[in-house]
Amino acid sequence: MVHALSEIHRTRKPNETVLDLRPLEDSWSVESVSWAGWQVSGRLSDLPQGVADDAAANQAMREAEAHGRG
Repeated sequence: MVHALSEIHRTRKPNETVLDLRPLEDSWSVESVSWAGWQVSGRLSDLPQGVADDAAANQAMREAEAHGRG
């Protein structure tokens, strides 16, 4: 993750912003959209591995920011 953040920093334009987009909920709805409208089709939840990956991603972001790469 730290390597990926370094590569993103290396290739971005000056003053460009990097957004870290990850789901913040542990259970979120899946929606189906059509010409008639939208409806909830089901729900997704994080697997234990996803929670661990999220913690590792947060740590990598802190490390990158500490070294001026975030």
